[in-house]
Amino acid sequence: MNFDELYSNYSNVELLIIVKKPDDYQIEAIEAATNHLKRRAISDAEYLQAEEHYFKLYDKQKKKQDRIDSVKDSVLEIVNPIIHPTENVQLVNG
Repeated sequence: MNFDELYSNYSNVELLIIVKKPDDYQIEAIEAATNHLKRRAISDAEYLQAEEHYFKLYDKQKKKQDRIDSVKDSVLEIVNPIIHPTENVQLVNG
């Protein structure tokens, strides 16, 4: 894929987002995005927009993990007494 051609119409913010997360992209994609950014003037506002993108993404992931942890804790509250009873339980034949 020709990333240089593909990224030619990307905004500065979109390119900054790509460069900020290199593990999510191919090496050629990072290089193309970096080269485009070197040839452009980037404003402070654009840097802030890219940062805001990642703050929102992080916040969304954190909220999702918090919900998962909450459900997990609720399930453990129900299941733990069954798996690890604290009192001796005697079976009664009916």
